[in-house]
Amino acid sequence: MNIQAAEALALRLMEKFDLLPVWQFRWDKAKKRFGQCSYKNRIIQLSGPITEINSPALVEDTIRHEIAHAKDAEERGRSDHSVHWKKWAITCGARPKRCYSTSDVETPEAPLYAYCPNCGTFASRYRKIKQNRIYSCGRCTGKFNPDYAVIPNIPLAQKKKIQAGKMNWHNLAQASKTASLLKQTDAGTLFFQRFKKLAGAVP
Repeated sequence: MNIQAAEALALRLMEKFDLLPVWQFRWDKAKKRFGQCSYKNRIIQLSGPITEINSPALVEDTIRHEIAHAKDAEERGRSDHSVHWKKWAITCGARPKRCYSTSDVETPEAPLYAYCPNCGTFASRYRKIKQNRIYSCGRCTGKFNPDYAVIPNIPLAQKKKIQAGKMNWHNLAQASKTASLLKQTDAGTLFFQRFKKLAGAVP
């Protein structure tokens, strides 16, 4: 949806539900969150990058969703996705659901990824993560576990090559770095064993 049209719609709806001029509307650059209601600061925010690549219907529903949070907060001093918010969501014309799934909403393609050799999952990252630390897969384990170490900071181009079978993950410099970190910590992990088996030797 066009940014200018979305902002005009947000302001019209905020006026309709008596939020102006006390509340403000702002844009942000979030890549994974569509909207946000900061009831302490009385600000409703939308992600510019996500708004631009989604339909007017999704944008409007997100605006109404956040307005419902604002009305709920005005009434209770706080807001969540409880039955109180759901009543306001219905009043404001929003779906009374917590949020959209990733299959419903388009998000900007991430420039970086973390790859788990155990489950084969690529996790999108919008910022580079530290390469002198070992990270583990959130899907494979609920807490840090070097047995499920992930390879960080894989560029989009390399991710596509791995998915197309044109590159093996153990050929990545990032994989070698992760293996070296595991070797330094003397961790006999599944990752280390896989890397050793595939790469032959660990630097």
